[in-house]
Amino acid sequence: MEMFLYGIVNYYSLFFLTFFLLRNNLTRSAVRVLLVWLAFTAGFSLLLLAPWLNYYRFHYLYVFYLYFLLTFLYLRKNTRIGMQKFLFISFTAIHFHDFQSMILFFAGSSIFTVLSEGSVLVNTLGKIILSTVLIFVLHRFFEPFLKQIKSRDIKALWVVPLLFYSIETLFSFSIFFIGAEESFQNLSHWIYMVFISIAVIAFLVYGLLVRTLAGIAKNTQMESEITVTNRQLEMQKKFYEGMQTNIAETKTARHDLRHHLSLVQSYIDKGETAKLKSYVNEYTNTLPADIEIIFCENFAVNSIIRYYTEIAKNEDIHIDVSLELPETTGISDADLCIVFGNCIENAIEACRRISGDKFIRIVSKFTGKMLAITVDNSFDGELNKDGEIFVSQKRGGEGLGISSVRAVARKYNEAARFEAKGNVFCASIMLRAQPGMPA
Repeated sequence: MEMFLYGIVNYYSLFFLTFFLLRNNLTRSAVRVLLVWLAFTAGFSLLLLAPWLNYYRFHYLYVFYLYFLLTFLYLRKNTRIGMQKFLFISFTAIHFHDFQSMILFFAGSSIFTVLSEGSVLVNTLGKIILSTVLIFVLHRFFEPFLKQIKSRDIKALWVVPLLFYSIETLFSFSIFFIGAEESFQNLSHWIYMVFISIAVIAFLVYGLLVRTLAGIAKNTQMESEITVTNRQLEMQKKFYEGMQTNIAETKTARHDLRHHLSLVQSYIDKGETAKLKSYVNEYTNTLPADIEIIFCENFAVNSIIRYYTEIAKNEDIHIDVSLELPETTGISDADLCIVFGNCIENAIEACRRISGDKFIRIVSKFTGKMLAITVDNSFDGELNKDGEIFVSQKRGGEGLGISSVRAVARKYNEAARFEAKGNVFCASIMLRAQPGMPA
């Protein structure tokens, strides 16, 4: 029964560490995921009561690795982050869990004799205390940076926590499984220094690694925002250039209008109706065309739609726009431009890679406090995906456009969905208006 108590606390410690770092990325209710696995862990721990299992043999380690594998698969099924980040979190959790066990052993061997004598109660209390302290440390210093990191930024860096875990595991093997434990008290204190050095190096590497990755993620996000800003500035520039051209043409037309009216009045006074009709038709043909197209009342979105509509027409892409978007929505104009701009730009890019029928359909509905946006486009039918993540064909990893749209959707407490239906790619975004949101 002592083995069962220690084992169940040991398993719960590992699961809580992993669950804590993944709790904000679950696809199901966190409470449901937690309760299901707590119940499973209690049942799984009954294996420790098996008569063939001995704590001082490899059987116990086999059962622990089996539990880690099942935990890994269960949480992977219920999370929505990329595999690289998931591996990084999982191996970090098992490394810190193993680190706790090593701390308890060293404390027992050097300070608390009762631990080295195998007191399950003290080991259990120590595990609970260390887990609580570690979760606080992770929440305070590790998690804020981890939230900013994308799976594409981590790449193969999940090998770092795996390497530290492997080193500590080999170290513990030499103590627990090859007889070193019996003579541990007689060893010189250098082995303590080895363990402390590994621990310090590990924490320093984790700190530098996570801060560096967070910096990369922040820079990537800033690059995306700068790209969007530059695109908006380019659209505004073209818009105002068009306005200036129209103003210049209008001034010229008004200047000449008096001369035209004088000639018209002359034809009327002379009763020369045929010449009057001919002149009016000729003058009408010289008037500048009305090129102002209004897609919606929102100035920023109207400008961005006009910009991309012109690009689409120049590339023989049929574009159909139906927008219901008032001037004031409770959604930042910058965020609206990110959503519309990235979705339409991705749609144009997809149409460029195909021949034949190229189309883009843009629809938005604003009802109450909810804004629904859909952007459908033709594409080649081939998707590059890593789980639920769409991999960019330009740069690998999740495309900046899609990740930016998802970020905006989360900001407004809603979601963005991307899916393919045959040779049509569909983007659906829901945004909840927030009163007082600046334009």
